[in-house]
Amino acid sequence: APTRGTLLFGRALDDEVLERLSAAAGIKVHGLAPDDRGLPDAVRAAAARPRSRPEALTVIEREDRTATHLVIPDITGSAALVLRVTEPRRVFVRGMETINYLVYVAFVMCLLFGAIALVLWLRLTRHWAQRNESEARYRAVVAQASEGIVLVDPATLAILEANQAFLDNAGYARQPEAGLNLADVFPPGPVNTPALTKGLLPGDRPVELKLRTRGGETSDAE
Repeated sequence: APTRGTLLFGRALDDEVLERLSAAAGIKVHGLAPDDRGLPDAVRAAAARPRSRPEALTVIEREDRTATHLVIPDITGSAALVLRVTEPRRVFVRGMETINYLVYVAFVMCLLFGAIALVLWLRLTRHWAQRNESEARYRAVVAQASEGIVLVDPATLAILEANQAFLDNAGYARQPEAGLNLADVFPPGPVNTPALTKGLLPGDRPVELKLRTRGGETSDAE
């Protein structure tokens, strides 16, 4: 038989039906008009376009929440209803909590390492200050000593430092810029050579030497 017409079935989506949908989905379902001012611009623009099938759009409302909208068309293709559900962004929130925790831990570690470095630096500075003070006192004692004192490089026998008492005994007003060698004031010989060989070894044994002054005079030294 020829077609006589089209049979349509309709059902009203009232608050009771939305409550049953919410209970079945386990999340609150809201029904809104397509031109509702509370809808995001993207959803209202999608609702204004003709369509033959429902369309879902997800919008980030806040950092911790998203809203999914389902635009349902009528038989003419125009939007008839918009269903809306909101969900917390649990993964995003957990991620932000983790990032904040890591930043906090890194900050605390930086403070801790900075404090340790500061303490070590203060101790090192105090140590160097004490060492410089001790060295300054030692140099003052050596410089003012009445006995001649020299600091010798055992490899080259070069006199690195000499106090004024030693320079006076050797006939020098001050240490020459070219430097002095131990052989300049204690020339090699039957007395100096074996004595210096033994005297430069570790120990506290006194040795008898022949001192030659700048003018060429020789005197006994110990």
